[in-house]
Order: sequence, then structure tokens, then C-alpha cells
Amino acid sequence: MNNMSVNGTPSPPTTFANKDINLDAGGAPENFANTAQISIQGDPGTNWEAIFNKWVNEHTYYPQAAAEQGQQGSSTISFTVHRDGTVTNVRLLTSAGSPFLDQAWLGIFLQNNVPPFSPDAKDDSVHITATLDYELEP
Repeated sequence: MNNMSVNGTPSPPTTFANKDINLDAGGAPENFANTAQISIQGDPGTNWEAIFNKWVNEHTYYPQAAAEQGQQGSSTISFTVHRDGTVTNVRLLTSAGSPFLDQAWLGIFLQNNVPPFSPDAKDDSVHITATLDYELEP
């Protein structure tokens, strides 16, 4: 009973196994499609959007645990990118219904800097809203 005893003698502590969630790209399915829709508010300079989209495509993956469970869905996040590529204020706006998918999408931006702005950028930071559609293909 929750480490409580009726007769005054304490129960031994209960131990729980810690299980790590593997969000690694290793073992991810080969048959998946992920399409990102990205909206940028601000001016990061010439060609930065194309460079950023390429970077996103290179870093996006389908979590193995989600694939094994047949999980699919769309996850929407927002964040701020600064001139040097630093990412701040990352938050989940809409869940895919799977913590594996949501964390994979968030983690790309929480754990990395993105490419810095082009030299002709007019703004010191931009706000991005991005949705990733995770779909397993038959």
C-alpha cells in the first residue's frame, strides 16, 4: 500500500525499472514519408529558407518506437531562430498523439543550432511555426 503499513512497520521501498525512450534514428523504418510545412515570420536573408529546409530534411527522422507501434500523426511546433542559428522558445502547439513523434520533432530543434542567417538578413531573429506529418507507407 504505497510503502505504508497498517501495523506500524514500514514496508520495504518499491523499486521501478527506468526505461529510456530511444528517439534515435537507428532502426527507423525505411518506408515512411514526412512532410514539413514551415512558416517563417521575419527576414532571415536571401536563400536562407531553402538552406533551412534542406537542414530540416537532413535531420528529420521517424522514431523506431513510433513505427513499431504504427503511430502516425502531425506535430506542430513553434520556435525562434536568431541570426547565429541559435534556437530558443521551442514549444509544442499541436500533438501528433504520440510522445515519440512529438519529442522527435521537438528534439531536432532543442538539440541543435540551425544554419545562421544570410549576410543580407534584415531581422536579428525570426519566428517559425512548423508542422511535420509523420506517415508510414505500406
